[in-house]
Amino acid sequence: MVSWDEAASYVLAELRKEGYEAFIVGGAVRDKVMEKRVRDIDICTDATADTVKNIFPRTAEPGVNHGTILVSAGGRTVEVSEFKSRTHTDGGLTEDLSVRDFTCNAMAMTEEGRIIDPFHGQEDIRRKLLQSVGNPAARFREDPLRLLRALRLSLQLGFKIETGTNEAMEKLAPLIRQCAVERVAAEFEKAAENELDINELTFLLKHPVVKELPYFGSGCASLAEKTEAYEGRGFTVRNPVEWWSIIAGFMHREEANTLLHYYKRSGKIIKSVMAVLEETSRQSGKQWEDLSLYRLGSELIPAAEKLLALREEREPDVPYLISRLRELPLQSKKDLKLNGHILMREFPHKPGKWIGKVLNSVEEAVILGKVENDTARILEWLKREKWE
Repeated sequence: MVSWDEAASYVLAELRKEGYEAFIVGGAVRDKVMEKRVRDIDICTDATADTVKNIFPRTAEPGVNHGTILVSAGGRTVEVSEFKSRTHTDGGLTEDLSVRDFTCNAMAMTEEGRIIDPFHGQEDIRRKLLQSVGNPAARFREDPLRLLRALRLSLQLGFKIETGTNEAMEKLAPLIRQCAVERVAAEFEKAAENELDINELTFLLKHPVVKELPYFGSGCASLAEKTEAYEGRGFTVRNPVEWWSIIAGFMHREEANTLLHYYKRSGKIIKSVMAVLEETSRQSGKQWEDLSLYRLGSELIPAAEKLLALREEREPDVPYLISRLRELPLQSKKDLKLNGHILMREFPHKPGKWIGKVLNSVEEAVILGKVENDTARILEWLKREKWE
């Protein structure tokens, strides 16, 4: 796979070879200026989407109606878009940059590395200031998701939101309800993946934009009280499951389930979060039980322990719980020295549902130390316990 720089150079060179203007824009330029790792490349051009499709041999077009084509370049996917324009007529680069969200994202870069910065994005980066391009109210009305993106970027980049921009955000906060729920959820998950400490979590929960979101009201108010008073150190939310577990963990179970379905989270995330809520409800006010640690596994223990620590106003100790998990006789059902085939051979007269019930009971018994994880001993235990 080629580097992002090589992928960008290839796309820019091919477009210019055909006589078109082309520039790297958006987050990639910002990250270059900030000397951060570039995670993707967006290019804008005066070539139409149809022209881009004809120039490059391998493309996809999920955003073709908005003038965007995905170009495959050496294993990378580069997003190539027609110049944006307020007037919906042919616009140039400056017009394109003028309708972008924030000054730090409203810069372009040539193939040679020259920065084009008509809205002083580099200066705002130096000042660590997140400021809208032009009239903030106009930018947020064009796309209300920018209200939430501003919060996410300010945390991700460590920038303060410029006063006028923040005032517009607070005034226009109700507009966030117009956004597709999938886009809202994606912004939160991007924020979580960049790690949120306890102060950043509080900042998000207390901002008027977040308070306007459906199902983020009462539960988040209780959570914000906890996070604001929390005095522990090293608390971070690091992934989507941790984010949704923390949010849902301060709601009633039915409310939590409604929240996750409303924001159209995947079946895997919903199942994971509900498992976290189930196990933390069992552990509240007492030591973690081996069976709960086993049910959660290494993937869900961090989310569960952080939620419980926040509820109990104590320091989370994920490494200790992971070490306890590793000491258990089973790490997963695959480690069990019993399976359906063995049960069918030993107990041919029993129905299929019985087999599943037995396997679950044996799994629990091994974790609790009632029987050794050995096939012969398990079969003896089953007979002794009248499972035959």
